[in-house]
Amino acid sequence: MMTSASIVHPHRFVQATRDSGYRDIASAVSELIDNSLQAGATDIDILLTGEPDNSDATIAVVDNGSGMPPSVLRASLRFGGSDRFNDRNGLGRFGMGLPNSSLNQSRRVEVYSWRGYSAVWHTYLDIDQLASKDEPEVPIPLRIRIPQPYRQLASVTGTIVLWNRLDRITQRMWQLLPRRLHRRLGQTYRYYIWKGITIRVNSEVVKAIDPLFIHSETVEPWIHAEQYGETIRYEFAPALTGGAIDNPIVEVTFSELPVKQLAELSDNQKRQLGVVNGAGVSIVRCDREIDYGWFFIDKRRENYDDWWRCEIRFSPELDEMFGVTHTKQGARPADKLRQMLKDDLTSIARELNRRARASHYDLAQGRVERNASRVATLRDIYLPPLASSYDIEESIDTSLLSSADSLSDMKYVLLFEELDEKSFYRTEMCLNEVRIVLNCNHEFFRNIYQPITSGKPSNAIGAGKHIALLLMALARTEAMDWTDADRDVLCRFRHEWSRTISIFCGGHVPW
Repeated sequence: MMTSASIVHPHRFVQATRDSGYRDIASAVSELIDNSLQAGATDIDILLTGEPDNSDATIAVVDNGSGMPPSVLRASLRFGGSDRFNDRNGLGRFGMGLPNSSLNQSRRVEVYSWRGYSAVWHTYLDIDQLASKDEPEVPIPLRIRIPQPYRQLASVTGTIVLWNRLDRITQRMWQLLPRRLHRRLGQTYRYYIWKGITIRVNSEVVKAIDPLFIHSETVEPWIHAEQYGETIRYEFAPALTGGAIDNPIVEVTFSELPVKQLAELSDNQKRQLGVVNGAGVSIVRCDREIDYGWFFIDKRRENYDDWWRCEIRFSPELDEMFGVTHTKQGARPADKLRQMLKDDLTSIARELNRRARASHYDLAQGRVERNASRVATLRDIYLPPLASSYDIEESIDTSLLSSADSLSDMKYVLLFEELDEKSFYRTEMCLNEVRIVLNCNHEFFRNIYQPITSGKPSNAIGAGKHIALLLMALARTEAMDWTDADRDVLCRFRHEWSRTISIFCGGHVPW
């Protein structure tokens, strides 16, 4: 006797689909929000009730979309049952989202839908019931009243998707879920929120989160990142996209985060803001983020890459090029697309990395100078005062005298110039300031001072401060009341010392 030759084994298929492709609860909930948006919803409520420990936890998504008649409602719970199958004009394409995401997270999903309060239709999928039937089917929708907990949210038209028996959610996951939903949904649907769509989690409005930090309507509007350059547009010929009528466009936007504004925050604060470990590229399809990661950048990811962002926007005509799956939570770009974008994007990424590195160096340099100057100024009282004849050079602008502090209050300044002379520094006195000018053209600056004061700011402030103090002490010593003969010796010593440092640090020989 021949056994059934159905293309799928119903019981095993339903069980297997529970393990298909959703990273977490937020990704599965996003499928329901996609359906709501596709139905024209402008208000979407996500309600979390009960406790997993008591097996009464539920997740409900309530919208004010157009609702479904009974035939469409029943089809919506079939795998591939969408009446918009392979339609590239919206968020969904394959009709897998509702049943796939629901059974991934729960053992029973119920759907209520109505196009008027007088006709509310209800059907469901229950894994345990499906397993007991030889030929499982979606139950015929029946008229029913909207459940009491959701009546106050119901509009004239709408849909409720209710997940019961959440057997894959732990108590810890449940406690963290509201915050994680706010974070994920705020970033995933930021463009829809900016267009006026309202999403709520347990009555609290989800705020848009812009990973580029350039939009003013976001969770952290006080962070003032700037767009870097113009938006880059790549136009694709129809032949590359399966013969699409229009030439689809890929738009690439980069942003540069404000290092000076944020660098002083603690690592924990920057992590909470999404700066630390936030480097990446946001892939946005049809105004909905489908992935975030290190795409098209042909360089090793570094800490300084946390200080820039990239966004790539495309339309559904390019789904195959971006490798979009039916769950819309990942991108696997085709080699052809990767080759088209990677050189441009990598070049910009390297430049932004360089700019971030330079900005951090400038900040660290400034802190090194300020810390060293403060210490030297405070401890100058323990040293013999400098002779007044050296306090003011003949070339000094006398207009500065009225605003100068008393000559007994010595100040120390570290400056950097590209000097023509071969010494690695020069000492100057100006009013009550001891100035040491480092020669940026000398090996001492390039191979000793700059490496010590670059890198992590904590290292620069520590070791950098002490080498700056060493140089300030050198400058003050030279500023003492030496005889002319002594000064000639000091000048020769400075010249020879500079030459020796240059040679030892890889400079030209002879000098």
